[in-house]
Order: sequence, then structure tokens, then C-alpha cells
Amino acid sequence: SSCDWSSDVCSSDLISEKYNGFFVDQHVQGGREDGSSWANAYRRIEQALDKARAGDCVWVARGVYTPPTGKSYEMKYDSVEVYGGFGAWESYLHERVFASNQTIVRRSDNGSSVIVIEGSKGMRWDGFTIEQGQATQGGGILNKNGQVTIANCIIRNNRADQGGGIYNGNGGDAVIFNTEISGNTAKVRRSEERRVGKECRS
Repeated sequence: SSCDWSSDVCSSDLISEKYNGFFVDQHVQGGREDGSSWANAYRRIEQALDKARAGDCVWVARGVYTPPTGKSYEMKYDSVEVYGGFGAWESYLHERVFASNQTIVRRSDNGSSVIVIEGSKGMRWDGFTIEQGQATQGGGILNKNGQVTIANCIIRNNRADQGGGIYNGNGGDAVIFNTEISGNTAKVRRSEERRVGKECRS
């Protein structure tokens, strides 16, 4: 599934852009900061995630983003898709060049995963570098009984007791493709290999 906001089309369904998708650009100047367009983008990812509901998409422009102190980026609703790698001008998903518009999400403090998915289904993170998380489980991504797709990402330099890069617990399921997982450290390495390695797809 994917979101193209030309002609207000997302996943082949006619939608209202205002209510079914949000833009994030930390470099935006002026605007209403309501997430309705690149010119009016939110400046922080959590603003969009707080507003997103099932079926919504979030487009994030290049930059380095950090969750609020002591918190993670949390996915609260089913079928929310978050895409990075934009230059803050695109109208179509296929116009983004994520290799040239690096979009990094990282921890600025210790003790939390960068991304937490708890029970949500049909989630997607696509086009991000996820780094510098430090947690008991899943330094980069902690997936607790959720279903998530990770695509076109780099998960690197995260630390945890279990699953340095990503940890799927309580029946969590992750489909991973075209993604580099490197430089992560865990005290229990087999956990990450068992829960993630068999699900990696390229």
C-alpha cells in the first residue's frame, strides 16, 4: 500500500487530504503548522502521529528528528504508514528520493526505544535511518504484538539487552525488506536473530 496525494488519492481510495494525511518538515518557515501541506507542515513527527488515525499517511521531509525526552515514537492506531525521504516539494510518493533526502530518527537520551508499536496492525515505516536507541528490548524498534512493515530503512547503532536493532515480542510480526540492520548491540543476540532474521526480505 502507498499514499499519493495528487488528486487526493491514497491507497486507490478518494480521500480528503486534510483529514487523511499529514506532512512533517522541521525546516518549514511560517505556515499554519497543521500538517495539511508542505507549506503548513508540522515540525515534529509526534505531532503528526498524535493526529493520525487508521488509514492515514505521514510524509516526513529530510532532517534529524528526535522523540520527546523519555518517550518514543508510538504507533497508536492500525494501518498508519510513515514515509521519510522527502525534499518537501513532492506530490507523489514515487517522486521522493530517500537516498538523497536522508531522514533520521534517533534518541537524544538513553532508556527508550526510538519507535514503539504496541498491538497495532498494518503499520509501516519506510525511508528512515533509525539510530541511537537504548532500551531493555528493541533499541531501534520495539514491536509488542503488532504487525509492521519496515522498508527502505537503515537500523543502526542501537543498543538493548534483547534485540539491539529490533525486537518482536508477545507475538509481534515484522516484515522487513530492502533494509540494512548493522552496528546494533544486544546482550542476548540470539533473540534478535530468531525473531527478526527469519522475517527479513530483500
